[in-house]
Amino acid sequence: NATIDLSTAVTIQDVLNAINSADVKVKAQINEDGTGIDVMNLVSGLEMRIGESGDGTGTAEVLGIRSMYANTPLSQLNNGRGVEFRADHDDLLINTKDGNSFTVDLDGCLTVQDVLDRINAAAGGTVTASLALTGNGIRLVDNTAGGGNFSVSRADLSPAIDGLGLEKSTAGNEIVGDDVNGIEPDSVFSALIELHQALVSGGPEAEQRITRAGARIREFIDHSTRVQGKVGARSQAMRTRLELTEDAVVATQTLLSEVKDLDYTEAITRFQQAQTVLQANLMTGARLMQLSLMNYI
Repeated sequence: NATIDLSTAVTIQDVLNAINSADVKVKAQINEDGTGIDVMNLVSGLEMRIGESGDGTGTAEVLGIRSMYANTPLSQLNNGRGVEFRADHDDLLINTKDGNSFTVDLDGCLTVQDVLDRINAAAGGTVTASLALTGNGIRLVDNTAGGGNFSVSRADLSPAIDGLGLEKSTAGNEIVGDDVNGIEPDSVFSALIELHQALVSGGPEAEQRITRAGARIREFIDHSTRVQGKVGARSQAMRTRLELTEDAVVATQTLLSEVKDLDYTEAITRFQQAQTVLQANLMTGARLMQLSLMNYI
């Protein structure tokens, strides 16, 4: 983990320099559209998470580099596995300190903000759902008082609590979930590591993770095949150009050799002979042009 101080940054380039010089194996750059910052994870097998430092400025959110933000699609969470709900069932059960409880049905939620809104609507002010002020993840704050335990648990055997990273212990009157939108490099090594971890760990999600890793590996194999074809075509084109270049070199060397091997004495003699013949032809032509009909009468 590393906390990057951007208090002295004045320009976007200052921000990029601060991130890139932090020695956390990431690369920050302006995105292709020139509209924001991309932060890329350079280490296969490790997930990158970007959250807030806790100073209240919301810098990561403002810069658009927070890994789990309000508009993050739920389908993107958990390395693309998304969040599962139980259709026509409640998904979360929340108990508050005043001894009351309520359930939350998350059917139809598409983004993290949808989940926050659904919890806040069901809570009626007793609990506030937002993103964590420090780090990342969903933060639940109990606004009630009493001797009860503040907790969140699964309702109706829904797996949503796992996908949202909310199966956490309570700290005072708040629960802060995990950042379930870790970013890993899209590389064949990451896919192989995921496959290995799924095979070793097992569990209810193992089959899904194995299938996903296998699909990613297949994509990389197909991509490698396409790249190999392009490289082969370009290699053939380069060989053709090389052959043409070699032919041109041979022709140039032949011409150069003819020039170098020229017998200048013989060439001068032949030139003088040709010049004499040309002069004779010109003189004959001139005399013929001076003839008229009177020369034959």
